[in-house]
Amino acid sequence: MKILCIDDEKNIRYILSEIFKNSKHEVHVLNVSAGLELYQHSLLDELPFHIVFLDIKMPERDGFDALKLMRMFDELKYGIYYSKIIMLSNINDNDSVLEAFKKQCDEFMKKPIDKDIILNKVNEIENLFMDSTDLKNK
Repeated sequence: MKILCIDDEKNIRYILSEIFKNSKHEVHVLNVSAGLELYQHSLLDELPFHIVFLDIKMPERDGFDALKLMRMFDELKYGIYYSKIIMLSNINDNDSVLEAFKKQCDEFMKKPIDKDIILNKVNEIENLFMDSTDLKNK
């Protein structure tokens, strides 16, 4: 699985790096501008990310805007939303959660980040991708 983690806070990027340090997955942990650039290049190279963990509150560009761009890139390249995008935030209001889903995120997780929850979600999504690949091959 290819996983992209986008957050403006160095300590959160470090935590995410540590969570995936010994995993079998290809993981990139970046700030928003580098993350969006890599996301777009992955689509152009036809090696898209399966999962994106995306922070909402970032000073350079907010996560809602980044999510909108990612969905636009997906739709232009594949005609569908390919990557599973999981919004991360310590914002604790229903309006932000609703806004994230309106902008087509797949999941919403509250910070602080919990290693077991993150890894379980990755396993769940990996199984979905494997099931869909199995269906295509039948």
